[in-house]
Amino acid sequence: GGRVYEHGGEYWSDVHPAFRALCYRTIFDSNSGSTCWNAIAQHYANSNTVKVHLLVAGIGTVCEQESIDEMIQCMPSTQIKTYPNGYHSLHGSVVEEFLCDLKEIIADAKSSHL
Repeated sequence: GGRVYEHGGEYWSDVHPAFRALCYRTIFDSNSGSTCWNAIAQHYANSNTVKVHLLVAGIGTVCEQESIDEMIQCMPSTQIKTYPNGYHSLHGSVVEEFLCDLKEIIADAKSSHL
């Protein structure tokens, strides 16, 4: 019953409780996300060159629709991609689709700055 356990022939480790508490205190139970998002939006308000991609898990997401709507209101050019079969860790739950999209985002960013 500890933080490290075997599951399906692999070993897993839960997040350290102190780290989890720190995350909740400084991120989830704060306005940190809104403050940072608004600062980025203000900094790039007059820029047409910055593209923002919001990748949202369809299962167990921490992104509430109200929050997504507020993000879009601040930065209307934000491109949203929802992964209906993706869990919180997209890179581990919808690997192929996530990597394909990530490569496309990177290629687009590289070509727009040449």
